[in-house]
This record gives sequence, structure tokens and C-alpha cells, in this order.
Amino acid sequence: MHSKTRLNTESSTPLAPDPRPMPIESVASMRELDYRFVNGLQVQLWWDSETSGVWVSVRDARTESQFLIEVSEGERPLDVFHHPFAYIPRQLVEAVLDCPRLAP
Repeated sequence: MHSKTRLNTESSTPLAPDPRPMPIESVASMRELDYRFVNGLQVQLWWDSETSGVWVSVRDARTESQFLIEVSEGERPLDVFHHPFAYIPRQLVEAVLDCPRLAP
């Protein structure tokens, strides 16, 4: 796996046995650099001004599944932003895509 991946704990289907919260010192230090919404997927590129860390968050609006990817040194943030599923383990991709839809 190229990047560190963090999963939320509010998803209807747990994707990992030990999900950890987003390791950000302060939400106030986060700056959204880019955003896109395609086919129900909300993808955001974030920069933490306190730590200089770069993150990509992905949320499936249909299933409420979401995960967070820390962009590692040497990786191109826009590559992670445009192709986030290439930067998470295959089993997590399958779990996100297989997540049952929430009832209306």
C-alpha cells in the first residue's frame, strides 16, 4: 500500500477491524484544495497548514462509506485525488463497492 488510509467509524459497514480517527491536529488548520462529485462519489483534496500533510477524503453519498488517504512523500497529490482507489488496499476497494445501500 502506498499511502496511509484512515477509515471513518460511522460507516454502516465496517471496512477495517481497527478504524482510527483522522490524525489532524486542528480542523481549523485544514484547507480544501480541490473538490469533485462524480457518480455519487465526493472526493476532496486537503492540506493541513500545521503539519504540511496532504490528505484525500472519499465519501460515497449512496452508502455513506468513506475513507481518508494520507498522501505519502514522493506521491503526487493530484494523482491520489483523481485515482483514490489505486491508493488503498484491494480488499478495502471491494468492501466500499460491496457496501449495501442505506434504506431511504
